[in-house]
Amino acid sequence: MKSVGGQRFASLDGLRGIACVVVVICHYLQIYVPAAFERNYPDLFGEKWLVNSPLNLLFNGHAAVILFFVLSGFVLSAPFFRGVGWGWYARSIIKRYPRLAIPALVSSLLACGLIAVFGVRYVELNAYSGSNVTTFLPTAVDFRLAAWEGAIGSFFDGKFSYNPVLWTIRAELFGSLLVLVLTPLVGRLPAWVRYAVYAAVIWRFADNNMVAFAFGVLASDLLLRQPRMQVVLSRSWASALVFVLGLYLLSKPYYIPYVNFWWPVDWLMPDPTMLKPHVTGAFLLILSIASMAPVRGLLEGRAAQFLGRQSYSLYLVHFPLLGTLGALVILPLVARVGYGWALLLAFPVVMALCLGLSVIFNRWVDEKAVSFSSWLAGALWRERR
Repeated sequence: MKSVGGQRFASLDGLRGIACVVVVICHYLQIYVPAAFERNYPDLFGEKWLVNSPLNLLFNGHAAVILFFVLSGFVLSAPFFRGVGWGWYARSIIKRYPRLAIPALVSSLLACGLIAVFGVRYVELNAYSGSNVTTFLPTAVDFRLAAWEGAIGSFFDGKFSYNPVLWTIRAELFGSLLVLVLTPLVGRLPAWVRYAVYAAVIWRFADNNMVAFAFGVLASDLLLRQPRMQVVLSRSWASALVFVLGLYLLSKPYYIPYVNFWWPVDWLMPDPTMLKPHVTGAFLLILSIASMAPVRGLLEGRAAQFLGRQSYSLYLVHFPLLGTLGALVILPLVARVGYGWALLLAFPVVMALCLGLSVIFNRWVDEKAVSFSSWLAGALWRERR
């Protein structure tokens, strides 16, 4: 995640990478251990108790996606608060759609190709998982439809059957554009005016994923423009408290099966969609990380940074791979060691396949999309000046 002057928010890169792994784990369990997400499925391994603990952060995909959105709001607004001018924002607006759409298009075609080669094999494991879902992926092979969904349908028509993770891409596009327009418009106004505008935007999108991007801008403003906030968070006890509270809110689960560990959250911000607690938790996490050296060191380590570089590619390729080739890794193990052990033994293999494919995808698709969109934006902006 670049900021002004070529500097990077390295810890946020690492945070995005770890959040992406959480999404992969989430979808692995969603397909093969559905009781972790819906009450009406049988409890196979005690996962319903795990859901009721803060450990559900390890597979809380909704919290991870909301964290992506808040991070995008932060990173896209931060350059303005560090001195970058209108030109950067104009070019960023021009390049945002192709930068997102080219990888989305290829990922949808890749998903269609995986279905054509390996088939939709996860349904063969429904007898073990207790799931009755057969619609995670389509069985028909239609590359034309896959291309339309990846480039257009997922962005503007809510259609993403070949790669279900593209449900987030519409919010990412329009949330990013909101940030890229809002920040230079209000970024140099007096603080009370900026915060009034932020409050109005948050109120307008209170029940929409777009609110997460507004919270990202607010976090950026507070950390980069408000010395008092930096002083408060420089106190170790304050940053630790904010960090723990953020994790607690992000751990709000998909459902409460037994004891409600989150009753204060339900009382303060009732929201069956989990949007409000997850947005607030992500906001607090971002505020606190810069002041927590041990956490920052972990996020700036080689593993987290590697995951951060692969995050968009890993996000795009993992789901169709889990439902096709991933099932082929699990199936032969079930007869030998049982379903539970098969899932445990297969996961490192499946994760390695996802990471390997994401490295290839990043090198030959995502990086090319970044280069092309930057070239396009530079060319068009020069013509308009």
